[in-house]
Formats: sequence, C-alpha cells, structure tokens
Amino acid sequence: MQFRACRESGDWQETRTAAQQRQRLNDTPHVLSRGGYALLEKKLKKSRAQTLGLESPDLVDAIPRYEMWKAARTKSDGQMTSQSAQIISQKIDELIEQETQGSFVGHGRDDILTTAIGRPEHPGRVRGVGGAIGLRDYFGPPQRSNESLSQEALRKMEQQMEERFNQRMGIMEQRFMEQLQQQQQIQRTLEEKLQSMQQQNMELPTQAPIGQRVSTKGSCSGVDHTDYTSQYELLVDEDPPRVVAIGRQLQGGETIHGVPLLPHHVRVMIDEVRDPHAQVPVPTSEIQFVGEALGTFIAWPKALIMPYFSPPKSTRPEKQPVRRPRVIREDDEMAEAEDDPLGKLLLKLHKLKR
Repeated sequence: MQFRACRESGDWQETRTAAQQRQRLNDTPHVLSRGGYALLEKKLKKSRAQTLGLESPDLVDAIPRYEMWKAARTKSDGQMTSQSAQIISQKIDELIEQETQGSFVGHGRDDILTTAIGRPEHPGRVRGVGGAIGLRDYFGPPQRSNESLSQEALRKMEQQMEERFNQRMGIMEQRFMEQLQQQQQIQRTLEEKLQSMQQQNMELPTQAPIGQRVSTKGSCSGVDHTDYTSQYELLVDEDPPRVVAIGRQLQGGETIHGVPLLPHHVRVMIDEVRDPHAQVPVPTSEIQFVGEALGTFIAWPKALIMPYFSPPKSTRPEKQPVRRPRVIREDDEMAEAEDDPLGKLLLKLHKLKR
C-alpha cells in the first residue's frame, strides 16, 4: 500500500512525466536490460573467448566503447533501433576503416564514437561504458597537446602575415596611383610645350635633310624638301623617357607607307641615330628598330617629340707658325757686303778690331 501510494503521488507523477519527455528526445534508444553495459560487456567477452578458444573471458582484451554502443542498439533481428542509430553505426564502420588505413587517428576524448555521433561527451557520464563513470575517470584529465598549440600559433602567424600583406599592398597601390598621376601630368606638360614650340617653329625657314631615302609607295613618294621643319629629339616611352634619334617632322599628309596616321602621330625623318637597337614606337614590316630608319621617315607619337637645340661649335685659334731666330754666318755677311760697299767697309773694320 505504501509503494502504491508513493507512485500515485503528485511528485512522482511529475518526475515520471519529465523522464518520459526526455526519453522521447532520445533518437538512438538502446535495448539493454537492468544489467546495463556491465552485463553486455560480460556477454561480449564470453562470446569472444569461445570464438578465440580462450579458457577464461578475463583473457579477452577490453571491448572498445564504440562496439558496446553498437551492440546496445542492435535488436535480435540484427537491425538497429532507429534510423539515427543506423547512420551513426555506418559512420563508426567508416572511421574504423580509415583508422586501419592511417587517415584517421583518435585523440583522447575525440575517439571513434564521439566523432561518429558528432557531439562531445556529457560531463557526468561516458557513453558506451557501464556504471556511473565520468570523463576524468575514463579519459583522464584533459591535456593540451603541443600540436594544438603549434596550430594555434600558426593561425595567429598567418593572420598577422595577411594583415601585413594587405597593409603593404595598400601602400604600394597608393604609391602607384601617385606615380601614375605624376606621369600623366608630365605628359600633359610635354604635349603643351610641344604644341607651343611647333606653333613657333612654323614661321622659321626650313632646311632640306641630307641623304633622303624616298619610298616607292604612293603615300611617301614625291615629298617636297621644303615640307620639313627644324630638327627634333625623338624619344621612346620608358621610365624615364630617353632620346634615341634626331630627326625632322614632315608637315602635311594623312598616310605613311599606305597606312593612315593616328590622330596623335606625325611623320618624321631620321637624320641621326643615337640608339640603333631601340625599337621604334610604331614598327612596320620593313622598320622595327631605329637603326633601320636612318634617312627615311616613319610615324612617331607627338608626345615623344621634343625640339632639338644643337650644341654650338667650339672655335679654336689657328696655329701660328713658329719663327726661328736667324743665324747669320760669315759667308752670308760677305755675300751681303758685296752688294753694299759701306757694309763691306764696316765689316773689315770689325775684323781689324778683333
């Protein structure tokens, strides 16, 4: 009567209802009896001892807890108790295969069962083990391996290196944009100076180049020598730009060698080569280097043409002949005295005095 009254009390009913609700959340129920995992372990060791031919079950090695977990959820027909238990059982089999191949290695609490379930162990108990055994009793105190420390340090180093790299890339990008703006400003200034100098040189007299090569193509033949302006420095687009030739600009004309000129290009005649191996800005099938364009005319960008001021020629004084002192000999004196009687008399007196 007392037992019945205890089970029908309100406190007991609340405890029973709470336990039933917790059990409904368990998606991997077991089929163990009141003996629990301890009785299951004895049965498994006894069966394995008979299979191996051992005299006592105590000689059998300890049963891994993932095998205990699977056996506790395997029904008499060999099926698992739920779909979730079946999925975890398949993961356990895959991890066992990976462990034999060396691709998976369990460490402490992160063993095969914990990895297959995907949830860490509860602090108050250990799954797949009989009795009220806690984590420290089964696994021991948690240990922080050197590998985890090295991996954490490696992640910090990678993060710091990435931050430094992004910072340097930002600085380099800013410097590049500043240099690009400076180059654009220099180019605009050169174009403005060139345009103003060209307008000033249009009124100056022109001089025909020496040793002109005339192309046989229609766009370049029949060029009048008076169409050439004064000499210019021809530059190539490098950092910094440098002079590779001296030439003259040809006024007029919209094509060169049968090819239309671009809006920012002009025809020039190469008079003097400074760097024969430099590549021309607009290469053709016949002319690719400055040394091949001597005496002919090619297309050249306006932004790479600067007025040329030839250095003044240095004048040296003419070498004057050195006048040597004249040596007067006695024979010469006698010859001159024959033509001069007075001189002959003075010469005789000079000899008498000696």
